Amino acid sequence: MSKSMLLAVFLATAGAAYAQMDPSFEVASIHLRTDTVSSYQMKHDPAQVTWTGASLRMLFNFAFRDAWDVDGPSWMGLQYYDIVAKFPPGGAFDQSDRMVRNLLASRWGLKYRTEQRSAPGFALVADEKTAASLRPGDQREGMSGTGSAPRGGRVEMAVKGNLTLPGLAKYLAGELHRPVVDQTGIEGIYAFDLKWSQDDTLGGDPGLPNVLRDRFGLRLKSQNVPVEVIVVEHIEKTPTAN
Repeated sequence: MSKSMLLAVFLATAGAAYAQMDPSFEVASIHLRTDTVSSYQMKHDPAQVTWTGASLRMLFNFAFRDAWDVDGPSWMGLQYYDIVAKFPPGGAFDQSDRMVRNLLASRWGLKYRTEQRSAPGFALVADEKTAASLRPGDQREGMSGTGSAPRGGRVEMAVKGNLTLPGLAKYLAGELHRPVVDQTGIEGIYAFDLKWSQDDTLGGDPGLPNVLRDRFGLRLKSQNVPVEVIVVEHIEKTPTAN
């Protein structure tokens, strides 16, 4: 093989590897909604992802899902869009958070920084019975579940899956709507099977904190915890044309 052919192969391979590390949508169609938006939907298939009635703040929450909050202009939650974005060759939905970040930068001119701040939340701590109560789980992390309202609007939740303790803390933050940090010091992936009443989450029996305490010796201690905040330095109200 000639040197020029080797160079071409190298550049193509390097380009594909870079695209996987910092992927972007191949093409995206963005339309500003001018009607009254009453619902939001996101759906995807192997070729593309579609948002209907998504505000910029919703897109930020999707793109920066590991951050606790976004500090930006208030209008970000008031403008809504319909977006159809096509995955690049070799792209997949599990890369779409990074693709949306690049979309926000290329079409809305986003510039941002990350700050560490302190916010009221919970520390997840263990007691003397926790280690004996945890059952090793599969190596693939994830939680799934259902919710129903058999008691006149009181939602009964049932979820199960396999998580590390930091992963459980992240899951709890979504359920409690407050940041949760893992301070158990316990490593490994464990199986969790949880059932609780949604309106009892922040108090009462059988709320989620009580289930964690009674079954696993895990407690949620109220305190200020460190959180990551995305600070928007610049963003345009109008995206560049399709």
